[in-house]
Amino acid sequence: MFDRRVGDWITIDAYLFMARFDDGLTAEIQVNPEYDSASVAMAEASKYGRVVGQIPTVLRTNVETVWIHKGNQPLGGGNDNILIHTDHAENSIARGFLEEELVHEAAHTSLDPPWMGIVDAAEWRVAQTADGNFISDYARDHPEREDIAESFLPYLAVRYRSARVSRPYVRKTLEAMPNRIAYFDRLLQAQPDESMQPITMDLRQPLIFAHFGNGGSFTSDLVLLNVDPSAAYPAIYFYDQMGETIDPDLVVDVTDDLEVREDGALSVRTAMEPLSELVISTHGRGELVTGSVTVFSDIVRFNLAGDKNREDAGDAGRIGGVLRFDAPSLGVAGVGSSAPASDVIFPARRKVGGINTGAAIRNLGENPIKVSCRLMKGGAVLETAEIPLAGNGQTAKFIHELFTQTDTSDFAGSVRCTAPEGERFASVALELDSGNRIFTTLPVVPVQR
Repeated sequence: MFDRRVGDWITIDAYLFMARFDDGLTAEIQVNPEYDSASVAMAEASKYGRVVGQIPTVLRTNVETVWIHKGNQPLGGGNDNILIHTDHAENSIARGFLEEELVHEAAHTSLDPPWMGIVDAAEWRVAQTADGNFISDYARDHPEREDIAESFLPYLAVRYRSARVSRPYVRKTLEAMPNRIAYFDRLLQAQPDESMQPITMDLRQPLIFAHFGNGGSFTSDLVLLNVDPSAAYPAIYFYDQMGETIDPDLVVDVTDDLEVREDGALSVRTAMEPLSELVISTHGRGELVTGSVTVFSDIVRFNLAGDKNREDAGDAGRIGGVLRFDAPSLGVAGVGSSAPASDVIFPARRKVGGINTGAAIRNLGENPIKVSCRLMKGGAVLETAEIPLAGNGQTAKFIHELFTQTDTSDFAGSVRCTAPEGERFASVALELDSGNRIFTTLPVVPVQR
């Protein structure tokens, strides 16, 4: 066994335990006899063996042994092994970092080419060169040794748990290492389907409200309901039309129980109890600001000691809600969250001086896209217009603003909007007529392609 405390290999009569995981893989856990008894050693083996088993299968394929010593020394990977010094590991547990460190070390063991990992060194260098930068200073300073291990954890976060990390982090990661991400995509597609178990692709979505407005006599009320059996802390992000986060102080009076988190999200100091409601109203001051809103939820769980922990859930199913628009000249309209879609259709009509239809579309991706919208009547396309959207960007237009080559002065028909292949957006459609105080939502129906 290797022991970082002496910086060398040691020969000892270790306690041996065989760990068998649900995916069929096994690993021998070798525990230093410095632990007082076999039962104490077994407790350590069980504790860390369980966490190792939570690492994706693809990272454990080369892990044949796990070494456990006392001491405050860094973890290690490679050599068909994961090395754990428990004083360091306990500190990592206290800071909530142990799993992240184990992913890094297991990536060395099962991915790194020098340890017979599955990454192709030449292809990795091509991706590394094409990206032109590194995800961390550690990877930059040790590009041959640390880049793969440093890059896999951010890849896992943005591809499999994007709902649990901040939008700025996702965007920066996608911008920093697009070619490495594409390489990992190809690598995992070539592996068995269960290669990322027990982690599955995170298909859950937060609440997306494709439009909100504040200022110029407009206000918006965000009404949230906690439908989880546990207490929850909502994390609310306001985005402008260019996809940049809006400082909550610019649209909401951050007083009483409200607070702004470091990542720019608006949240609450006191958790929402199960089945309770929360109303957050914009203040209505200043010039009109429009954009979109995204809501995530942190769920409060209790550990075995009875202490509260906040679990970043990112699950739309645990918080429900509606966004109310209030315009003095029109009235009030409530809009539910928008389902992600790649192709939708909604009814549209307009009469000069009367009713008009408007739509808001929010790009759900981090990269710019163009959404193609078609003005239709009786199923026939009258005009096509493209809407450019920045990453997380949004736009809101009336049909006469979008379709300028067609006479819509007395029109009744529909609008169909389609995203590029593989992209999705959220949308909402509204009918407005100030003369008759009509202000209502319209059905936006997904089109099956």
